[in-house]
Amino acid sequence: MQPLIHYGVWYKDDNNAINNIRITKQGSTYGNPSPAFIDVNSNINTLGVDTLTNPVCQANIINFTDAFTQLKTNSTNLTLCQSNTETWADGAKVTDISGKNLLLRDAAGATGPRIWNVTGTQLNHHQ
Repeated sequence: MQPLIHYGVWYKDDNNAINNIRITKQGSTYGNPSPAFIDVNSNINTLGVDTLTNPVCQANIINFTDAFTQLKTNSTNLTLCQSNTETWADGAKVTDISGKNLLLRDAAGATGPRIWNVTGTQLNHHQ
């Protein structure tokens, strides 16, 4: 692990196997990062990096507190987007998604990214 200010970069997983590079809070492990982590979808062999040669992170380059605050703000802003999809089940448009096999379709005139507004409670009914 490469120490940073309050953060660590994992070039190998907890079993010393080459895996995706992971950035965690200092004191977290690769397999149990808390409270959040960044997973680089590549490994040391693919990128040609390690703790000494072209390290993934350098101190004072990214302010992680500000980065995660901005991520939270962006996520909250996404909740304000208007839905432009329709939820269908058994061949009919539905508003109650509980316990149904669902199909999402574009709403009439939908353009741009597809947005489906659904609550956590509604999704939890499909576990």
